[in-house]
Amino acid sequence: MVIKGNAFYFDEGAVIYYLGIVGSVILFVITGFHVYWLFGGKAGTDRYIQADRNGDRIKISKPVILATALVFFAAAVLPLAALGIVEIPLPRPLVDIGLVFGITAFSLRGLAGAVWSVTRRKPRDIFHRWNLILYTPICIVLAVSYCASYAVLNF
Repeated sequence: MVIKGNAFYFDEGAVIYYLGIVGSVILFVITGFHVYWLFGGKAGTDRYIQADRNGDRIKISKPVILATALVFFAAAVLPLAALGIVEIPLPRPLVDIGLVFGITAFSLRGLAGAVWSVTRRKPRDIFHRWNLILYTPICIVLAVSYCASYAVLNF
């Protein structure tokens, strides 16, 4: 945003740049939650793990939680690398592929989450409500963030 006199003008390049950073911040927060759960934290488990037909939460092993945290961490670093904020030892074509994969994955997850939540007659538990009001919008924001990072890198 640029201030000229008494008026504000948006610099599109800066907006796109900061959209990429917003996605990374969100993904670092998500990584932090997974690290918390990896070390035994229980808060929020009813909101991030869907219940089975009996109402029991699925047990997720520590190696799976660790792998998930590492994937989210890598996903958080990728837009920062595309924006030139951090250096990673990957050639640019691999960064491009990672960004396109992220755009696709987050877009599909956002769309599928919205369709799935809206078409259910009655949500069975709190996970379904959180999916609609938090997880799906976050996925849409992350898809936009990855698009912005891709645009900065390629245009």
